[in-house]
Amino acid sequence: MTTIDWFGWVIFRRKTPMIVWEGGLRDTSVPIYSWLGARAKQSSLQRQFPPYKNKLKFSHMEYEKDMFNRQGTQIPFIWFDEVTQFTEKQFRYLVSRNRSVCWVKPYIRATCNPDPDSRVKEFISRWIDPETWYIIKERDWVVRYFIREQGEVLRWDTKEELLEKYPSVFAKYPEDKRIHLIKSFTFIEWDIFENKELMDKDPAYLANLMALDEQERSQLLDWNWNIKQDDTSLWDYKAIGDIFTNKIGLQEGYWITCDPARFGDNLCVIMVWKWMHVVKVIIYTKSSIEDIYMSIEREKEDYGIGSSKVIVDEWGLGWWLIDRWWYIWFNGWAAPEKIKQKDRNTLKSFRENYINLKTQCFYKLFKVINERKTTITKHNVRVDDKQTDEIKVGSKTVKIRDIIKKELRSIKKKRRSEDAKLWINSKDEQKAILGWRSPDFADTLMMRMYPEVWSKGPSVDILYLEL
Repeated sequence: MTTIDWFGWVIFRRKTPMIVWEGGLRDTSVPIYSWLGARAKQSSLQRQFPPYKNKLKFSHMEYEKDMFNRQGTQIPFIWFDEVTQFTEKQFRYLVSRNRSVCWVKPYIRATCNPDPDSRVKEFISRWIDPETWYIIKERDWVVRYFIREQGEVLRWDTKEELLEKYPSVFAKYPEDKRIHLIKSFTFIEWDIFENKELMDKDPAYLANLMALDEQERSQLLDWNWNIKQDDTSLWDYKAIGDIFTNKIGLQEGYWITCDPARFGDNLCVIMVWKWMHVVKVIIYTKSSIEDIYMSIEREKEDYGIGSSKVIVDEWGLGWWLIDRWWYIWFNGWAAPEKIKQKDRNTLKSFRENYINLKTQCFYKLFKVINERKTTITKHNVRVDDKQTDEIKVGSKTVKIRDIIKKELRSIKKKRRSEDAKLWINSKDEQKAILGWRSPDFADTLMMRMYPEVWSKGPSVDILYLEL
């Protein structure tokens, strides 16, 4: 059988407008591919190259289900433009379409801007300095190898090390085929000065990037992988980092907030507060309702906290704690609380324009965080009754403070509905950012804001949310 002499490739953007907008992929490709003798096909979303058996197509996958439009295809070369905008399922499915019977070995390329909430950051973590969040220059272009086993990516520096490290993974395959199961990948940092065409024709573009605020400039110009600030952000990225170092006045008044493991899933997180300072964090990876109750009762006794100062999420197992021990019931789906504001000599009461109580409390939480009025201990943290500041997430051991920061960044503003109510993104959207973990720490922090917006609270007459 002779080798098929055609070659095809597809460049993907998440949405079609990103391809056809002024100055997008379609426009930019014209002078480049015309120089190579390419012909335009199908409204300029295809190019054919001499001898016109080789073709390029621009395509999209706006919805996750769109990936199935590629069933039965074989694409020797796949290019993802802004790969952080695609879901992990889309990327993995397209990898399965990256096959060929032509003269070119299949391969994939992808470009992106830094995005701390994407799976790309985790995948290229070896290239990112965990202290500065910038790319480690010495690892630029360094090739690594990986294999996916039961949903987990196993990485190593050489193919031989992978074979030696995980013999059970390869044992079920013929020995002469094992080496072909391993894929390679590398990361290449792009510098704006490498785009000589752009710098020659529009040298002022660099000035445009320099004119961005500090956060956006650090992300888009300096390639900081810990920053993503956009119009959906409720938070200031520096403020989230500062919650572990803020110096605030420790006023009297203790509270406990608890997000029980929902039907045994996820983490159970308990936080003990002294005013706005989290003085203790308790985490259970596996727990019964009795474990949660006993833990809360121990902290009540140690800190002298009454049941009326314990707030428990009613969703899942929380209702059992509330009904039996008179803790405060937090129902995030409830209507937002009315806020009393002192207006000269008049005390007015009105309801903030939020979709629900949970949204109201998250807006309040981020106001407190951005104003550096809260702090979280880094030292008094227990996981399954052991003192530690780390926890296992999948196959990786992660600092708890890094998990908290990522969870807080997963909370986003949503577009206003027709009645102009304020929303946040859904739990499923938050979990998608977090790799399908629940934002247990963020929810536990958020519940502390309930007394601050509670219309029956003692200090409510001086509270007013400025959005």
